[in-house]
Amino acid sequence: MPLVRCPDCLSAVSDQAPVCPHCGRPLHPRKLPDDLEQLSCALVLEEADFNDPNLAALLGELMRCAEKEAATLRGQTPLVVQRALSCAACMETAQRFGRGNSLSVYLDEDAVPGRLSRAQPICSCAPQPVPLRFPRPLSFWKTVGAILTALALWNLFLLLLGFILASV
Repeated sequence: MPLVRCPDCLSAVSDQAPVCPHCGRPLHPRKLPDDLEQLSCALVLEEADFNDPNLAALLGELMRCAEKEAATLRGQTPLVVQRALSCAACMETAQRFGRGNSLSVYLDEDAVPGRLSRAQPICSCAPQPVPLRFPRPLSFWKTVGAILTALALWNLFLLLLGFILASV
C-alpha cells in the first residue's frame, strides 16, 4: 500500500483512500463523460468585486431575488449563483460578470454547502490579469537616461517660461 501526497495539505495518505483524511480533498480525479453537456452543473461565485454597482442587480436577476436581498449577500463567497444548468450555459452566464469576479463550474451534486469546499470544479472562469505595459523594470542605465531626459525637459520648460515672462 504505497503512500501519496495530498496536493493541498501535503500529508502522506494511502493511495487507496478516496479523499484526504486531513483536509477532505479528493485524491483521485473524477471521471467525467466525454460529452459535458450531459452533466447538470452549478455556477459558483468564488471571489466577487462587491464595489461593482451592477453586481447586486445581476445576482438578483440570476438568483431570482430582489436587488436589496442580493445586496445583503456581500462577502458571502463561495456563493451558488445558479444550479441545474448545462456546462455551456454556465460558461455563457459567467461571461456576464465583470473582470473583478472569479467563477467556477461545479457538478450540481457538489454545489451544497457541506461539499462545496472539498469539491473540485469542472472548470474555472477566473478573470484574466491585465498585462503590464513594462513586464520588467528598467535597467540602471535606462533609468539614468529617463531621469536626465526629465531634467532636460524641465530646464527647457523653465527657459521658455523665463522668455515668456521677460517679454511681458
